[in-house]
Amino acid sequence: MIIPEGYAQINYIFSGANFSRGAQVTLGLQNTISDLNAGAVATAAATAWENNLLPLQVDSLTLVEVRAKLGPNETGPEATEPVGVAGGESDTPLPPNVATLVKKVTDQGGRKNRGRFFLPGMSELAILNDGNYDPAILATLNAALGDFYADLVAADLEPVVLHTDILDSPTDINALVAQSKVATQKRRLRKVGGRRNVED
Repeated sequence: MIIPEGYAQINYIFSGANFSRGAQVTLGLQNTISDLNAGAVATAAATAWENNLLPLQVDSLTLVEVRAKLGPNETGPEATEPVGVAGGESDTPLPPNVATLVKKVTDQGGRKNRGRFFLPGMSELAILNDGNYDPAILATLNAALGDFYADLVAADLEPVVLHTDILDSPTDINALVAQSKVATQKRRLRKVGGRRNVED
C-alpha cells in the first residue's frame, strides 16, 4: 500500500482465545491539518477505537496495540500504542472466519476507490438465523462507527482509502457503514506478519 507524505496507515492488532492467529484491521488517514507525529496518530486512532467499537466486541478478543506508519513508505516514521484492553461483550463470538463487513463509503467511482474491512469479534447473538444482523444491534453498531469516524476527524485525522499505485491519490472516506449480512473470510484468509489480515 502506498502511503504518501501527509498520510498514515493504521493497523489495529487483535488477539484472543478464539483468534489463535490474531486479526488486523487497517485504515488510511490523512494527517495534513495538524501534522501529528506518529505517536500522536497512534494514540488518537487507539482512543477512537477503544471508546466506540471495542465496547461492542466480545471480551475474548483483545485490542493488543495500534500501529501508525506515516508516509512516505520508505522514510516515514512509525509508532506503536499499547492498548491491551478486551471487548465489552461477554457473549460467544462469531466463528473466526465470519465477521462484520464494514464498507468504506466514498463519492468516487471505480473499484479502486472503494474499500472495506472485516470487523472481528462480534457476538453471535447479534446475528439472526438468516445471517443478517438484528436491526436494532446493526443500528447501534453503525452509530458507533459514525462516532469512531467523527472522533478521528475531530483529531484532525481524515479517513481515506490508500492505493497500491503511486499515481493514485488517496480517496476520501465519507462514512463507515456496517453491512446487514455477515461475511465469510474463507477466500481472504492469508498471513500478514503471522496474523490474519482482515481488510480488503
